[in-house]
Amino acid sequence: MEWTLVVGYLAAIIGAFYVLPQTVHVIRVGSSAGLSPLTWQLQVGASTGWTVHGFLTGQPNVWACNIVVLCCAAIILIVICRDRKLSWNVWVLSVLVAGALVTVDSVFGAVAYGMLIIVPMTVSMMIQFQALWVAPDFRGYSWFYNAFAGFTQILWLIYAFGNHEQAIQIGASATFILQMLCLGLYMVKRAGVQLPGVAGHKPAVPAG
Repeated sequence: MEWTLVVGYLAAIIGAFYVLPQTVHVIRVGSSAGLSPLTWQLQVGASTGWTVHGFLTGQPNVWACNIVVLCCAAIILIVICRDRKLSWNVWVLSVLVAGALVTVDSVFGAVAYGMLIIVPMTVSMMIQFQALWVAPDFRGYSWFYNAFAGFTQILWLIYAFGNHEQAIQIGASATFILQMLCLGLYMVKRAGVQLPGVAGHKPAVPAG
């Protein structure tokens, strides 16, 4: 087995659980404060798309990893819905995103899929960044999730460039940059820096 495949399976093992810290955290603190519902709607749709992409391209490390991510993202979205008493029609967007990704991947191939997948991934992270920026209470947000996710994207990039997997090259690059921006913002807010548009901060609970 080539070393890039070893990295790919390592990325799958680690990546399968990169959303787990956020999942555990939001359940443990009993609050979805600081989380964006739209971010996790898009995450459910995107992870469904990646799961199918893994099957279509014969990459078990991709589909196995994303099945776990999909389950964790769905749990987080369920918690957000219950916490904020949102209608269950929030799942419609996830289904539409997944359907569009699977259709493009099946009809037009990996490059077209890679260009499309960055849309929900980028939008979801930008929305999360904005939600974290304005939230006076961000107890529901997990910094460890962000750091873990960033490390996972580095592994996926090594695997993708070594195996000429263009969809992952495009998606992982965009995701890594945005994850690091969110992590940096969290650290700034955790330090107590007053940001424009935020009335006041409640201390973030120690944790992951």
